[in-house]
Amino acid sequence: MRADEYDALIENPDGYFRRTFLPRVATSFAPLAAVDPYCDFMEAAALPLNILGYADPAVLEAVKKLSEAALAAIEQFETMGAMAADVGGRLGSRPSGPAW
Repeated sequence: MRADEYDALIENPDGYFRRTFLPRVATSFAPLAAVDPYCDFMEAAALPLNILGYADPAVLEAVKKLSEAALAAIEQFETMGAMAADVGGRLGSRPSGPAW
């Protein structure tokens, strides 16, 4: 985060993260800047208009990439959890929670 961006973060955290910070961290987040903020949803009857941004091919591709990355992260967490449980079992410790 740059020093001159604190005001933008304080004024609109969702907008800052979606439009500035996350696209800088990973380009797959950039298309999500086109999606309307959830706080702009006024009423249920307008919902179809509010979600049109999700039909953008770039947004669809970004969501696909982010979903694939999330699934890979879950797989990694499960693998690491199983390894930690194995090591813990060898050391005689008891598990304290879910594998991930």
